[in-house]
Amino acid sequence: MKNTIAFPVKALSICVVSIMLSACGEGDGSTSSLVPPTVNLPVETPPVKPPVTSLPATPLEPSMPIKPPATSIPATPLEPSMPIKPPATSIPATPLEPSTPVKPPATSIPATPLEPSTPIKPLITSIPATPLEPSTPIKPPITSIPATPLEPSTPIKPPATSIPATPLEPSTPIKYPEPKKDIADFYLLGFFDHDGRAGEIRAIRPDLVGDFQAMIQFGQNHTVDPQGNEAKNMPRLTAEKEALLLVTPTLEMGDINKLAAEIYKDGVLLRTVNLADPTQIPDTDQTNTDQRPRVAYSKRAWSTKLNWDEVQGGLKIRIVDDQNRSGELSEDNIDFAAPGELVLTNIRLGMLTDAPQSWGHYMLRDPERAGSDYFQTIPAAQMTVASYDDMKLERVMVANGTIYDSVSDSNDAGVYAGDMRENTAKSTFGVGINLANWGVTSASMQSQEQPQLTQNVNAHHARGKYKNGEYNHGLSGGNGMLTLIDSQGNEFSHEIGHHYGLGHYSGEQNGDFFWAEHHANSGWGYNGVRNKMRSNLDWPRQVEGDGLTGKPLFLATYGYGRDAMSGGSQSGAYSNYTHYTGYSTKIKIQPAFDKAVFDADSPTGYKKWNAELRKMEVIQPKVWKESKNVWYNSTDGNYLKPRLQGVPVFTILGGYDPVAQKGIIYPEARGNWGNVFELPTPHNSLESASCWLSVTYSNNTINDIALAPNRMTSNANKFHVNLATSDNPKKVDLYCKKVNEAQVQLSTIDIRQYSDAIKPAVTFGKEQGYTALRKVELPILEQKLLAQAENSTISLDANGQLLYDSYKEYRDELSPLALQTLERYEKQQETLNRLNRWVNVYRTDLIKKEPEALTEFQKFVIDLELQDDKPLDNVTTIRNGNNCLKVETLEGGKLNSFISGPSGCTGDDSEQWIYDLKGKIHSKMALDQCLTEQGSWVVLGACSLDSPAQVWEMNGTDQIKQGGKCFDLRTGNLVDNRGSLITYNCSGGWNQKWTTLTKNPSFILATAGNNLPLIVDSLQKQPVSTDDMQTRSLSMDSKEEPSVLAKVSTAISNWIDNLVN
Repeated sequence: MKNTIAFPVKALSICVVSIMLSACGEGDGSTSSLVPPTVNLPVETPPVKPPVTSLPATPLEPSMPIKPPATSIPATPLEPSMPIKPPATSIPATPLEPSTPVKPPATSIPATPLEPSTPIKPLITSIPATPLEPSTPIKPPITSIPATPLEPSTPIKPPATSIPATPLEPSTPIKYPEPKKDIADFYLLGFFDHDGRAGEIRAIRPDLVGDFQAMIQFGQNHTVDPQGNEAKNMPRLTAEKEALLLVTPTLEMGDINKLAAEIYKDGVLLRTVNLADPTQIPDTDQTNTDQRPRVAYSKRAWSTKLNWDEVQGGLKIRIVDDQNRSGELSEDNIDFAAPGELVLTNIRLGMLTDAPQSWGHYMLRDPERAGSDYFQTIPAAQMTVASYDDMKLERVMVANGTIYDSVSDSNDAGVYAGDMRENTAKSTFGVGINLANWGVTSASMQSQEQPQLTQNVNAHHARGKYKNGEYNHGLSGGNGMLTLIDSQGNEFSHEIGHHYGLGHYSGEQNGDFFWAEHHANSGWGYNGVRNKMRSNLDWPRQVEGDGLTGKPLFLATYGYGRDAMSGGSQSGAYSNYTHYTGYSTKIKIQPAFDKAVFDADSPTGYKKWNAELRKMEVIQPKVWKESKNVWYNSTDGNYLKPRLQGVPVFTILGGYDPVAQKGIIYPEARGNWGNVFELPTPHNSLESASCWLSVTYSNNTINDIALAPNRMTSNANKFHVNLATSDNPKKVDLYCKKVNEAQVQLSTIDIRQYSDAIKPAVTFGKEQGYTALRKVELPILEQKLLAQAENSTISLDANGQLLYDSYKEYRDELSPLALQTLERYEKQQETLNRLNRWVNVYRTDLIKKEPEALTEFQKFVIDLELQDDKPLDNVTTIRNGNNCLKVETLEGGKLNSFISGPSGCTGDDSEQWIYDLKGKIHSKMALDQCLTEQGSWVVLGACSLDSPAQVWEMNGTDQIKQGGKCFDLRTGNLVDNRGSLITYNCSGGWNQKWTTLTKNPSFILATAGNNLPLIVDSLQKQPVSTDDMQTRSLSMDSKEEPSVLAKVSTAISNWIDNLVN
């Protein structure tokens, strides 16, 4: 049997053209005796237009046969006897007359004519099947006429820019173009896309007027609707506080590629902003690393952030899509609540003992983080966190007039009890500091009455010495004061909840806790400083209840969180405080912020929200003259206007008995925030009874401040006065006098001189934003970036990523080198986003291992310059002696890690581990599973990009650890040839000695997330090319009936054999 030469189609195309040009004399009237045999060809086959790369770059040797390249075969057979029309930009279609000068284009024709006898040698990828007659001049098409005359014998060299590396068929559509729009991860659940206790699909409410329809929500402390929130037991949108705008198009709008929001104030366009598509909605605070699915707020909502000064009366929003359809939310269809303000003062107080100290005093220890954190949970537009220096009282006065100097008489004291707890910590300091900030100088020590004119709260950590021992007081709150063990966690959220007016289990009705806990419509939250969504799910909490008794479940997968007043706790990644339910916020918390606020620009010192006008306006608050417990030192019934607002102060506190004429001035309490007033002076005539404080300043001026002259419902009164530290007060004396008697000095103190300035109070919200926190945290981000400036791959740890998400908009405050590193990091992240987007969009074909998909994916990886990334490098075992750490698959498909004895260690993939750049340890058997610390157990969990529980240190020793805890073989023994891996305080024992791993520098391994296994699998597969398959289909050994293409190939091959012979 005679061998035939099998040609791919593109080579056949060129062969036919070249043969016909040579054999037929290129139209010079001669005919060739060498013609191909007749074959049955399809009729009306158009001439094939060759690719740009078919132009030969170098002369051919006319006498040498040419082997065609292995390019693909066209689906339609060629007419071998017909000339092929070349593309306009490359091969001339008709021969030139030798005498006709041709003007070459500047970018492609050589300036110097070549010798006419120089033949043209084709490129390897575009060699014609037969040699060209070198003496035949070629006439270029109109689109390639040279600018200057050309000698007719000069061959044309194509421009370098016109030859692609791989010839494309112009008419072939690209099956796997790089996606420009992502799709949601397949494993992700959209929380608000479901509704009700049973998790039905939520209908999208049309909120707009126009030909574009969508549902609008705003995210602050809760995600709320523009209107109608009260009917759903939800709060309103808080005015003058930044918010996340959420836009969910109705299904009728179809596929949308782009959305923009036009933001108006009182009809004036402020700005136009492009919305982030649903895949870019802010991440959630999810912390669980078990095998339950991840949850986003929505897989359908587009989003952007609204500035604080845009969120106020007169706001109008117009949404426009890429088809120029638009819908409008008018200013009349947005309800606002008051832009309330919270001032929180904090102090540690020791009564006859030292003040308590604790890491849990979060508001004092770290006010920038603690304050900005709690601010996210409340419907306030501004929050100030202030503090006092720690205080120790050597002598203490209580309401019955007794003054202690060593120990209190109480013998039943405890966390909730003790006379100093009630009269000193709560009444004198807690209530007294608030009264001082309203310009009220004195009140009953027995009473804790206060007017709550503004939203001022004092939090104190107090410890007292009693007959029955020393006790810390705490776990109590209400009426403008919080007596706390810790100022973080649910204790703080719960106790200040009592201050707002909430009771325990608010909303519980006859055993139904639906309103006392979170549910599908109780509202998520938006953390503005971290740009994260706060869920109302309790992430670690496994499903409980049947979903019908008031304790619903989310899709039978997650339990809901509990309100702060219902045994709640925080479980999210970015907060130390509990997420209140929408119900609690609506019925008590938001109304509590509809109070006056201090305003230095107001002629009265105060402003308040006008709900009808939807703006703040000046008010003149009035005192309650009928009070028997508070001495309002006002002559006209008005609250005094502060002379100075929010300045460093010395708060002068103490007690006195006007009858027994004894009293005490406590050492000055130095604080960083307080209001200072022009206070009334006493009436010290002989006929009057009076009490007063006499303040002496450094310039020897004296200021007398009137106090209540009589007892007020208890033997002892308390006094509370703010003095500006900038006024340099030096001494304070306490005096009282009875009618027709001389004054008596009851107590005196010298104000200490301070060498250090007190740390300023911090304020969040409105024009302050989160500046105070940024001043603390941005330098940390700067150092993290500088530490990696020399690294080829920038890998931020969980904290670094959080800081980047928080402050990337403030990059201009970074140093040049840190900025350069940040920009490299962003470029790498964009590369990763492109990679994951490609996988998300073409996931189905990659899973099916479609050859074209695998080929194009691997090409795309090269385009991303990730071809040298090796996710499976540095794979090794983790051993404790002869024992090894393994992975097993349990019933139901769940993966479990355990320690195997030597006989079970075989070295297969279940024992192989990889250590990535971020410090995560991946199982080779399941690359998207990482070793995770979970309540001292080390388990397998879905690899997270930002979970500290998955970051492990290996410092060159034989320990694998997190902080001060190390990998540990539990109990130090195996049972039935297996054991458990836990973390335990590092001791250096043999059961904590492990083989360590070398970090794999793979960028893909560290950052690809859930797509990692599919990416690695797709990179390893060797796809079968279409050319190979087509070439094999034309094999001479094929026993199948040859196709038309095969017949053409065979006929032409025989013809070429004869020609060559």
